[in-house]
Amino acid sequence: MSPLFEAQFKLIDSYVNCPTCPGRQLLARRGYRPPAPGAFDEFSLRGRLWEFLYAMAGLRQFVRYTDHISDRELYTWLYQSWLPGQVDDLPPGVPVNSEVDVSESIGDPDDPLAWMSDLEEDADAKLDPDLEEPPKRPARPRFDRDRWLPVVPEIRWGRKGSDEEGEVEVESGPTDEELDAMPRLLDSMAGQGLVFPPPAELSGNSFTAKLWELLYELDRRGQMVTRTDHLSDAELYACLWSADFRGPVEPPKARPSLGFRFDALDQMGDSERRIWLRYYATADEWTAFARDHPDRQLPPRETPLCRRDWRLPWCPP
Repeated sequence: MSPLFEAQFKLIDSYVNCPTCPGRQLLARRGYRPPAPGAFDEFSLRGRLWEFLYAMAGLRQFVRYTDHISDRELYTWLYQSWLPGQVDDLPPGVPVNSEVDVSESIGDPDDPLAWMSDLEEDADAKLDPDLEEPPKRPARPRFDRDRWLPVVPEIRWGRKGSDEEGEVEVESGPTDEELDAMPRLLDSMAGQGLVFPPPAELSGNSFTAKLWELLYELDRRGQMVTRTDHLSDAELYACLWSADFRGPVEPPKARPSLGFRFDALDQMGDSERRIWLRYYATADEWTAFARDHPDRQLPPRETPLCRRDWRLPWCPP
């Protein structure tokens, strides 16, 4: 067996025969423990749900087929069914993802995916021509969530490579002049009934819930946030709330294929370099910087305040 073939065989075997463990254990290993469904109110529900969904995506566990149940039902199902269940503990670096199918969860016990049955309605009429009125089925799903669920980054953004389709063309975004003419996104969101109170009006765990709701709303508008682990939830919410995000008044009808990066570290001004050295630089980077700047007193490397970046909506480099 050639070394290349042996390496490929080991890679395949590592995920075909990968161990499993409860989803709760996988998330806790990364520092995230979702609160019980009864631990928060409706004001926090939407943000807590998307926090959960993004954390699962960070583990390459992508949720699918959820439009037949409400936010509360979906969060409860994830907490009670997926969290204690056995999940593939995929090894790092393996290009494999798991799909979490929610289509058979709670909802309409007779026809949970009736909204997908438009073709069946036509078939019923053809099979029984004497039927005066075909069975009525919902024309659309109860909720509109699935098209915004986290997806594999290569599916959303495309991937440059040498496959048969060639390189993926990335659409051009608006010019700086066009962006300046657009309204502030948070003002547009307020006009659409989305509530993001000023930081002074929030406290405690409500910061976390509203932060993840805001991150979701920015994500579905193509605005990605990176390098945030040096900030608490309250600090990051305040940073995003005051940032000058610009975009169209109407929310998109489909997931944007062009992303804008908002680097939270870039907002720190003169202290940006020290924060990078303290929380983000690798050991080699820190050593190299110290060698190149022998006259500076550098901060020691420390563990970041939060463990959030691994589950943020992924942004292409």
